[in-house]
Amino acid sequence: MSTERSRLLSSPLVGQAREAGFSEADIMGLAQAYTRGIGRIVAAESHVLARELVGIPPTQREQRARLWLAKLLPLTGPAFEELHVAQLEAAVESLLAGAQDRSPAELAVAFVDLCASTEYMLASSRDEIRALADGVFFASRDVAARHNVRVSKYLGDGVLLVGSSRAETIEAATELVSELERRTPLQAAAGVDFGTVTTRAGDLFGPPVNFAARLAEVASAREVLVGVAAVPDPPPTGVWDTQAVRGVARQQRVLRLSCRPSGQ
Repeated sequence: MSTERSRLLSSPLVGQAREAGFSEADIMGLAQAYTRGIGRIVAAESHVLARELVGIPPTQREQRARLWLAKLLPLTGPAFEELHVAQLEAAVESLLAGAQDRSPAELAVAFVDLCASTEYMLASSRDEIRALADGVFFASRDVAARHNVRVSKYLGDGVLLVGSSRAETIEAATELVSELERRTPLQAAAGVDFGTVTTRAGDLFGPPVNFAARLAEVASAREVLVGVAAVPDPPPTGVWDTQAVRGVARQQRVLRLSCRPSGQ
């Protein structure tokens, strides 16, 4: 067993989880999710502290860092409690309202991506790139709140949306493509697929995730490409077509949906 795995599983909290009846597989997934999530939080906190320490003489850096920690740490527990409880309760409500006649591993997946983001970032300042990421974050959160979907992953210049309903996930992806054009300097595109996914530590893996990402690659700006498996009955208004997809031998049948910018 690896050193990190041993350390993670030796925590007293893991023993409490076992006593509460959680399986070893569930414990490992949750432990990884908490470790990853807290790692991202610490990385963000470290960036803030690094800016705080710029220009501070070496002899004063430790004192400044300790003062900064004294301001921050009293906020971290309440912040986590507030955000965690609210999001977990919303997730539970979504599960209770969802379909009970199929596996929870069967999900619709939408990969929504900004177009020409590499060129934009190469020509932009760090503040402009941060503003772009902020626009993606808040737009995706707002759209997800209006639909029965959740944001599974933030990618800076795109997001992965997941939902149990094909129709709802397509609607969310279409709305987000339009909303991103309104809130950022760039247009967006999306790919949507449906199928059985593998979950681990909050991440999703499997063919639907890969195929949705490949569809987003070849979708034009203001367009959502929907794989056959993700098309609901009745289907949304669009144009059936065939499309070459990277990594797939044959051309795939897709439904092309056009998006209008918000307000049009």
